This record gives sequence, structure tokens and C-alpha cells, in this order.
Amino acid sequence: MNYKIFLIFVVVTCCSCNYSKEVIQVDGAMEGTIPKGAFVTYIEKNKIELGDVVLFNFRGDGVSSMPKRILRVVGMPGDTLEIRNGNIYINQDILSNPRYTKFTYYIRAKGEVRNSILANRYYRQISQLEYLVGLSDDELPEVRSSLEIDSISLFVTDSAYEEKHIIKDRSFKYFNSHFLGPVIIPRKGDLFSRYTSSISPAYSSIINQGGIVSSNCYFLMGDNRFFCYDSKYLGVIPESDIIGIIDSVSMNRIR
Repeated sequence: MNYKIFLIFVVVTCCSCNYSKEVIQVDGAMEGTIPKGAFVTYIEKNKIELGDVVLFNFRGDGVSSMPKRILRVVGMPGDTLEIRNGNIYINQDILSNPRYTKFTYYIRAKGEVRNSILANRYYRQISQLEYLVGLSDDELPEVRSSLEIDSISLFVTDSAYEEKHIIKDRSFKYFNSHFLGPVIIPRKGDLFSRYTSSISPAYSSIINQGGIVSSNCYFLMGDNRFFCYDSKYLGVIPESDIIGIIDSVSMNRIR
């Protein structure tokens, strides 16, 4: 399965009635594909497809200064999604990643690391010489060739580790951001009892009095896997909370 290509371009004009005039500034969850701080516009949803980058109502923590977020659709209604070794599997088939997806790498430095290597990158220093850094495949050769780096390898959490805030269900085999699920993504008309883990209390209004799911749901993730608060923690996002599909991106405010 391949993502459809998502092209970044500067918006020029927009006269179609399907286009929103609302401008949203994004956080770092899609960094690599959409730079942090960029401004985007979106079109009203018609048909949501795998790989779409969507704007949705964020109901995660109740205190966020960004009530709307942008993430990519990686799982469709009725799909069974599983994450193994950081790779996404849909109905047992591995899902291709967008070109600029950032994964977590473990870096051991020879000594003090210059800011130039870490500049404009998401990273966490875990000891004097050890770092976890978010890198795309395009960025990896530059960092790997640095004379300051002793070793670099893809970082994957042990499959037995249980992450505190991850979505959980007794049917899951895995419970962390690199190993998760399997998660069954709800469809409209399904019984809620099958999805007690994937529909969070924040979005529970889609469950009617008969215990029936009233909206198709989607599993959303950011392209910046190192820095992303997404469906692994939020649970699935109902279609009723998806506002639109991202259409254009600019580093300048779109008027």
C-alpha cells in the first residue's frame, strides 16, 4: 500500500467554494512534510482516503492552546492496525511511509556535539554522549557522516515495554509507540463493546444510547514519529470531528 503523494506548495488564489478561507498554524507533528509554524488551508472533506493529511478537532487534554490539529490518515474504518518495530501494518500488510517521515535514532557522540548537527532537529539528550534524534531517510547520511558521531542506529522500544499513556486493551499484544495493537478501527454502526480501547472518553459522544458507534473512525499519526501526540494516545478520531483535508501550505500567513 502506498500513500498518495502530498505536495507542498504556496497557495496563490482560491476561488472554489469547497476551499476554506480559515488559516491554521501547525505544530511539529508533521515536521518534515509540513514545517512547524507553517500556515495551511484546507478543503471541506468529501471522501477521506488513506494517506490524506487532515485537520481535526483536538479534544485530547482540555487545556491545549491548539484546539485543531493536523495529522495523516494511516488507518481506515474497519481496518486492523498494528505497529511492529515502528512500522505500521494494515490488515497484515506493511504501510509505506511518506518520504520525509522522521524516525527516532539513537546517537552516541565522540565528545561534545556542535549545535550544527542538532540545529533545527527534534532531539533529547539522555546522557553526556547519548542522544535520541528524529531523522528522515534524507537527513540520515549527513548526520551519519559527521566526524562527531561515534555510532548511530534506529531506536525501537522493547516490545514488552508498556508505555503509560498509550491506548490499551486486554486484546492487545503490544503497548508502546513502536509496538502497538492490534487495533480494530471502528465503523459506523458497529457495537462499541468491540472498541473500548480505541475510542477515548474525549470522543465518546459518537456512541449512542444503544452502544452503537455513530461515526466512521480513523487512525491518525504524524509524519514526525519522534514528536507526535496522535491516535496512539488519543485513540481513533471520528469522521464527525474531521474538519477537512489539507490543501496548501505556506511559511507566510495566507490571506
